[in-house]
Amino acid sequence: MCIRDRAWSGRPAEAAAAYQEAERRQPECWLPSAVLPQLLRQAGRGEEADERLEALTRAFKRPRAWEPLEAAWDELPPPRTDELVVGRDDAGALRRFGDPRGGSRWSQPGAALRLQPTQPAPRYRVTLELASPQPSPHAAPAVRLRCAGGPPAGFQLTRVPAPYAFECAPGPGRPVVVELDAPIWNRPGRPVDAGVLVTRLTVAGVP
Repeated sequence: MCIRDRAWSGRPAEAAAAYQEAERRQPECWLPSAVLPQLLRQAGRGEEADERLEALTRAFKRPRAWEPLEAAWDELPPPRTDELVVGRDDAGALRRFGDPRGGSRWSQPGAALRLQPTQPAPRYRVTLELASPQPSPHAAPAVRLRCAGGPPAGFQLTRVPAPYAFECAPGPGRPVVVELDAPIWNRPGRPVDAGVLVTRLTVAGVP
């Protein structure tokens, strides 16, 4: 069984040990550093996970912050939870986002979020907390959210974080995957190709 299969089959302790051995053998490869914080936390080794996450964040400051997220998206399963706090234990849940900033991240082109709900339901009410604060030049950008099993949902944001909700039906046992499309902006000294600020994703079953 390959390392990735151990992570996807719910064996985080075995997967963490295998990635640590791979890291020892090939220290120049950074893939293990992208996935070990989440696997160690799932295996009950929270202190080691925190240390790993801090080192990872330092090593992949913008414009490279999206790289470990992309790797973790491929290597890890969607986290099994009904609430995702962005910027905290979100490996495997995000792709194409910037580095964490106080419990949030700026989206980038191709941004997506995902989680595996803890309770099966025919439909889910999906809620994202979004905002377009300074230094974004867009005070009220129009964004579009889409996930499998539902039509696109359009919203107009403000400078202040607020919840935006819609429904989707991803299918029995499948994760909720939300694609986020937002206007892009760039300013010196700020994240490259930034979109909007995302702070939280929650799901709730709809009878």
